[in-house]
Amino acid sequence: ATLEAPAVAVLEFDVSIPVGRISGRVTDAQGRALANILVASEPERHEGGAHGSAQALTDAEGRYELLVPAGQHAVKASGGQLPWQSDAEAQPYAETRVSGLVVSTNGHLRAVDLRLDTGGVLEGLVRMADGSSAGRVWVWAQGSSWQQNARSDERGHFQMRLAAGSYLVDAFSGEESACEPVKVEIASGETRRVELELVPARRVLLTILQNGTPVGCELQVLD
Repeated sequence: ATLEAPAVAVLEFDVSIPVGRISGRVTDAQGRALANILVASEPERHEGGAHGSAQALTDAEGRYELLVPAGQHAVKASGGQLPWQSDAEAQPYAETRVSGLVVSTNGHLRAVDLRLDTGGVLEGLVRMADGSSAGRVWVWAQGSSWQQNARSDERGHFQMRLAAGSYLVDAFSGEESACEPVKVEIASGETRRVELELVPARRVLLTILQNGTPVGCELQVLD
């Protein structure tokens, strides 16, 4: 909100945010409750300039509840190491998400359940065209409805756990180098290895107009 602040010692300004709730359970492939799994929401539409999300840990029965701004959201959960956990405590589950959740003001979407699977592992190497390693670059795996990312180490190696399915995998470094997407198939319980080569690239800035006026939209650019 834009606010004109008068010359007063104290200015009171109340903010009213329309919110709703999303709740459900997180289980493994056999239907057993998973505790201490981080569940997070993310907005799928940035309506009116709004951008809000929430996160929570599942309880002993795998239940969670999120308080989110009214609008369209996605909810995701996965295993992995939480900041206060050791490597041995990390739970090996691939990310799962539910999209297209429309939350109304004071509404409550119940039974938004997530079933986690161990998935498969994608690992590989990012290198430059001359064969040298490309360290500290972002690697993206684009699935049918969402994407995950990881960052390569100093030697160009990367690893991520993905749900079974088809993905387009690519990498980029800054604004001047990227790679051609590589299609990979991930199977549960298996490890797939790829090599990505960075080549010179150019960033394209795109504005969408409707009757000459810029409009907001969701878009994806490949290749």
